[in-house]
Order: sequence, then C-alpha cells, then structure tokens
Amino acid sequence: RCARLGATRLGGARMASKLADATLPSLVFEDDDAFVVNKAAGRSYHAATGDVGVLGDLRWMQAEGHFDYRGDLHSVHRLDNPTSGLLIFAKSASSQTALSRAFEERAVLKYYVGISGRPPSRKMGKVVGDMEPSRRGCYKILRSTANPAVTHFTTRGIPFSEKKGLRFILMKPETGKTHQLRVAMKSIGAPFLGDERYANSVDSEVEERCYLHSGAVFVHLPGRKMPIAAIAPPTSGTYFTSLEFGLIWRSVFPTDLLLAPATLLAAHSLRTAAEGSKEAQVSEPWSWSAARKRVKLSVSLPESAGDAGAPDETAI
Repeated sequence: RCARLGATRLGGARMASKLADATLPSLVFEDDDAFVVNKAAGRSYHAATGDVGVLGDLRWMQAEGHFDYRGDLHSVHRLDNPTSGLLIFAKSASSQTALSRAFEERAVLKYYVGISGRPPSRKMGKVVGDMEPSRRGCYKILRSTANPAVTHFTTRGIPFSEKKGLRFILMKPETGKTHQLRVAMKSIGAPFLGDERYANSVDSEVEERCYLHSGAVFVHLPGRKMPIAAIAPPTSGTYFTSLEFGLIWRSVFPTDLLLAPATLLAAHSLRTAAEGSKEAQVSEPWSWSAARKRVKLSVSLPESAGDAGAPDETAI
C-alpha cells in the first residue's frame, strides 16, 4: 500500500536528516475516523516545485514506519502555503463525506491566531463581504454580500520589549475561502507580519514567516460519542515562540479545553441552522463568545504601545 501511495525509500543518513526536519507534519489527534496534524509554515499541501507537500511527507512517514496509521489519506480541507497549523484528514470515504458536509454546513469550529504590526481600524468585530481575484494571485473583498466570506476577529496588544505596536489577533472564520483571513485583516488595516502578498515590504521582507496559524479545531460528527478536538500552538517564528505570545496563547487556549470530557460530550451540535443560532448550540468553553472573553481577560497582561482602535461589532 505504501508503494501504491508513492512513498520514496531513503538511505539511513538521509532518513535521519528527514526525521530531524522541523517542517514535517506532527500528529496532534487521532481516532478511528480521522487524524489531525500540525502543518509547518511555508509548506504546500500537494507536491510543488521543490516541495513534496504535506501529503508526500505523510506518505513517506507511513512507508518508513514513523506513522502508525498505514491506511489511505482522505483530504478534507487545506491551508495556504504560508499558514501553519491544524489539518484534518479522514481515514475512510464515509468519514471524509461526513467531515466535508460538516465544513459545508459550517459545523466545524476553527480558531486562527495571527500577529500584525499595524493597528486595525477596530479592535473586534466581523468582516463580511464577497471575494474575487485581484492582481498577481491576490484576492480582494467587496462590499457586496451575495456569497460572502465571514470572519469574526478580536485583537489585543502584545508587550514585546524589542518591537512595539504588535497585535495578537484571534479569528474564527465561518467560511473557508482562499486567502480569506489574510484579505480580511488587510481590509481593516492589519495585515499579518511576513505576508508577502498582503503586507507592505517593511512588514513582510524582514520576517522569517507569515504570522498566521490555525491553532484549534473542533467538530462533533453525528453518531460519535466524542468530538474531534485538537489544539496546537505555532512552533516557528520569533514572535510566535516568544514568552510574551506564549502567555497570551495559554490564556486563550487553556489546557482544560481538552481535559474536560463532560464539556466535550455536551459540546455543539451544528447540523442544521433551523435548530437555532449556531452560537447558542456551542457549549462553553469552545464558543466564540468564550474565546473572545479569554482574549479580553488576557489584557491583564501589559499592553504594548500603539494599542489603538475602537470596539465595533458591525459587519463590513
């Protein structure tokens, strides 16, 4: 099976080097239906020039015995190349169908974190608008809302001593459109540090990565006793791996999010919008309101300079 998947055999020295590669995906969650890996920044999903991609890495890990699961890999969703973080894979066609339906019905909770060097036009709110291709592979957001991208966000300053004016951004997208979060944050004046497409040259060229990371995912499929739930912090980037960022991360994503079985068992059931508002169906502490509150409470940490922007819950 591994040969059919196209895995490549490596010599001992090369294999040891491959295993030491920090860009290999790491396993975060696994059960009978699916598994979740943490993807490194700058890696493609599929094979590209000079990059075997996350799928190629997983197939190599299967072939070399470094990943216990030896079955087929069923894709469910993707991340942009510059974005690091959590990717869900299904273990069977039926699980893939159920997970794909959950994504389509907006029944999957996804939380992203980012860092910007620019103050947003408002500290919190919602960015809503249609998206269309722009120049040089970029996208832009429109004022129309025929089939809009929807992104909830909240921000706070980060008290870095070396670099002033950086902001922590927590986002919960309702939709999953190409470059959605990167375009949304640019539209409010706060593109991510290191984003070569949407940040200016000062904010992009001097950084070693794009500061956008998929940090948490939660979905409860029908018929399952427990949800698929995973949390993983970013592991690269000077600011992402700093003590200051880590303090905020631990406030926003406390360990008890995954250590409370009763909470997980009673978690959300977002199968149909007819049952009421989605937010009402999400139990604490995974709801957006709870996550946003944790960001607000983390403000007990010292704020950085340039902490501008007024609260605004109005969609644009």
